[in-house]
Amino acid sequence: MSVSEMKSSSSHNPILSESTLEFQLSNLFASGLDFARGIAASDFTSQPVNKDAQMIALGFGLPDPELFSIEDLRDAADKALRTDGLRALQYGGGSGMAQLPEWIRTIQAARRQIPCQPGELVLTHGSSQAMDLIARVFLNPGDEVWFERPTYFGAIKIFGLRGAVERDFPMDEDGLVVDAVQEELARRRRNGEPLPKLFYTIPNYQNPSGRSMTLARRQQLIHLAQQYHFLIVEDDAYGDLGFDGETLPTLRQLCPSHVLYLNTFSKTIAPGFRVGWIMAPAEAVTKIREVKAEGANGGFVQEVLSRFLESVDYEAHIAHLKAHYQSRRDAMLEALERDFRALCEWTKPSGGFFVWLTLPSTTRLSQMMAFSEKMGVSFVPGTAFYAGDGGQNHIRLSFSLYPPEAITEGMKRLKQLIESVQP
Repeated sequence: MSVSEMKSSSSHNPILSESTLEFQLSNLFASGLDFARGIAASDFTSQPVNKDAQMIALGFGLPDPELFSIEDLRDAADKALRTDGLRALQYGGGSGMAQLPEWIRTIQAARRQIPCQPGELVLTHGSSQAMDLIARVFLNPGDEVWFERPTYFGAIKIFGLRGAVERDFPMDEDGLVVDAVQEELARRRRNGEPLPKLFYTIPNYQNPSGRSMTLARRQQLIHLAQQYHFLIVEDDAYGDLGFDGETLPTLRQLCPSHVLYLNTFSKTIAPGFRVGWIMAPAEAVTKIREVKAEGANGGFVQEVLSRFLESVDYEAHIAHLKAHYQSRRDAMLEALERDFRALCEWTKPSGGFFVWLTLPSTTRLSQMMAFSEKMGVSFVPGTAFYAGDGGQNHIRLSFSLYPPEAITEGMKRLKQLIESVQP
């Protein structure tokens, strides 16, 4: 067949046409991939971060790379290669594959008084993969997952992609309003309506609000989980970064049988390692391991982290981080107290990375977003943090990425931006 005959044949054959192939591919995608709520974590973690004076990105909830222990990490990587490199770079990994999980299960768990028996821990590629694995193990399409309002946008996206029915409940200065949860649970049981399978919460220095749940409300939520037979997904990514010295018990500490506990090294060592973990009942961990398709986390990464942790004073390392982040929190709150009283309300976090602003209901958030680049300051709109509608007059700010002087400048720009869009 000649070239011209082949072209003529393909033009009359719909199977060979490019547009038909494109159409067939889109129709082969799994259902639910267009879930509209939340934001994929990769939309943030895959973006390069350039700290410059032109744009002060108060929207990025990232640790400051200037606080990474580069010299200690370099020494740990060198030691990992020199002492166990041949095994660490192989599938099965070296000694770090056993040492790192044991450090988390014993030393880190003891620091926070979190019970964790052998068989109750699994490492993950950050806490986002931990959520995804939990969703795979526990959720069928149509199962209910409940949240705080507002909540972490990545969790909304991950559970929503599994076909979960999502419902959120209000917060106040004491964290989740558990009474509202209790009323809805009681109503549903009376009416024979579906109960939640999972309740996702960030009880310490919540993302995005910065609020923390009081001990009384933690105990109340645990009681409800026991009474109504649902599991709590406790995301404790910021739990080590409290500024006031008060440490409330984790939900897992209060009730290991009903809590799937998540944490990560992303905020305390470096997010580039992509190492997090789940502490959960052994029966759940067994199933999570079965669906963790890639098996163990990278052996070399675990080797480096285990060498790092055996060589540094981890308590001093955490204290160093807290001192820096507290000074940044203070700079943001001072600017708010000084310049924003007539413009908005805000939370006053005792740890973590975030402050949550409540603007007047007349604020034109879309205009703020459109003008933010021109004003040289960015934020995350509150609408990203709601499982349902809401957040149109809220924004999340992060104080973690910049030193105090840059935060002060960024807040000056934000004040001008807010004033420019008021009716």
